[in-house]
Amino acid sequence: GKHRVVLAAATDKATATTLVGRLRTGGYPARVRAYRGAAGLRYAVDVPGLGSAEDAAQLARALRAAGYMPER
Repeated sequence: GKHRVVLAAATDKATATTLVGRLRTGGYPARVRAYRGAAGLRYAVDVPGLGSAEDAAQLARALRAAGYMPER
């Protein structure tokens, strides 16, 4: 799917990779995605491939309940 839940945008890859490891341990298929922002290279952590906006909203609620803070 084309929808995703974004959890963080870190300035260093190690921080993003640590978060991805925690998410994957919890059963979430998270990934790190590098991109160039206004402040330089950033590393987004997201869970991609969701089929609909409602699927993304449900996952965001589940992640919040698990103690994560999804951005969208």
